[in-house]
Amino acid sequence: QARADASPCLQWGGVAVRRYDGALWLTPVVLPAAPSTPLPLMADKTLTLPGGQLQVVPVREGATLRAPRAGETVQVCFALPGQTFVHPLGRAYPRSLKKLWHEGRVPSWARASWPVICYDGQIAAIPGLWVNRVMASPDGAGWRVNWWPTGSTAPLTL
Repeated sequence: QARADASPCLQWGGVAVRRYDGALWLTPVVLPAAPSTPLPLMADKTLTLPGGQLQVVPVREGATLRAPRAGETVQVCFALPGQTFVHPLGRAYPRSLKKLWHEGRVPSWARASWPVICYDGQIAAIPGLWVNRVMASPDGAGWRVNWWPTGSTAPLTL
């Protein structure tokens, strides 16, 4: 019997049964490895990643993430340290990535392959979860972010 806060994993053949947040998850025994270096992200291009598909679409209204400024490097990063602090839009104070992953109910084994959008090396957004308030669109124009985690039928949208 595992502790209530533990993440046990039972392997059988090529699959594993994992527990997170009181639910059981069926996953491959070997999880997809995230790229070790950041990947470039461009508007209107679907990026196929180990954990799903990511797309950013320029929109004139309804965006929470501002478009990158001229000369800003836009990249998708992975496996950032949990001690990194970010101030999500609509929050009174910054939080650690570890706490934000937990609040977003992202299982611990999925975090390393979940994309993190960065502008010039600073976290701009975590698709499906939140936008850094300093990267938020002030007027609704910017990028709509669509993230389809592997196995999902509908995108998580920001």
